[in-house]
Amino acid sequence: GVSVRDPKTDRFYHLKNLSSQNIRCFAETPDGSIWIGTDKGVNRVQLPSVLPSTNPDLQPVAQVDTFYWDGPMSDQRPSPNVITDLVVGKDGKLWVSSDLQIGWFDPVQVRFQQVWSEIGAFSTDKKLLPIYLFTGPDGSVWVGHPDRLLHIQGDRVDDFPLPIRSVFPQTDVVFDAAGNLFVST
Repeated sequence: GVSVRDPKTDRFYHLKNLSSQNIRCFAETPDGSIWIGTDKGVNRVQLPSVLPSTNPDLQPVAQVDTFYWDGPMSDQRPSPNVITDLVVGKDGKLWVSSDLQIGWFDPVQVRFQQVWSEIGAFSTDKKLLPIYLFTGPDGSVWVGHPDRLLHIQGDRVDDFPLPIRSVFPQTDVVFDAAGNLFVST
């Protein structure tokens, strides 16, 4: 589940009505929604501005919406609904990566839009490898992987093999003022 601390009261609240209690990542979009990636899809959580004073359970007051890549009961293995990372681009777009694909959430169509999918591309000996999302200084999305980086700009995906294997997601990245990308390997 998720625990939420109210800074006004220093009290913790609990949210358990998610698609899964196996929380993998968080992101916040400009509208104030908290997005929670799990091993069974993505949950959008919206809380009231004032939390209840007596009940630590947020279920009665939280609005929770769940979204899936290919339906909640996808029988595909590995599952496209095992979310590996979430990131919000400078344009406010929520980017989502799963074990099988990368894309963004379209609030108009209320569904994910796939940008990249290459089954097995992020695997070695059928073992899935971690995927890490981050945004560049221009607002474009980058995808970190132990062997390479993907750079997503609109519908274009560029692939950059890394000279030395990294350990995403335990890796960090930073751009300097000149636009050079530093990746710990």
